Amino acid sequence: MRCRNGTMTTSDLAADQRPQSMARAVGLLMEQNLVTRRAHPTGGRKSLVKLSDAGRSALEAGRGSRAGWLAQANEAELTEEEGVLLARSTALLDRPTTR
Repeated sequence: MRCRNGTMTTSDLAADQRPQSMARAVGLLMEQNLVTRRAHPTGGRKSLVKLSDAGRSALEAGRGSRAGWLAQANEAELTEEEGVLLARSTALLDRPTTR
């Protein structure tokens, strides 16, 4: 989710979607108290969206459960050599995002 990096406008969130679709999604997330929305200080009709504490917790819980499932699947399906190769590959993939 793009919003995890801070406050964003709805149009920034909708970079790959129709703005109407994103507005509907943000509305549903607000109903579940997963995001907050406030008026943009200088943007006229724009609004700013931010993950709420509950939204951040839900995002982290989902990420944790997916990571746990993936670790179990890797352990069950990969040979030891493949596991080592995967760990090395993951480190390489992470490198550009940690600079």
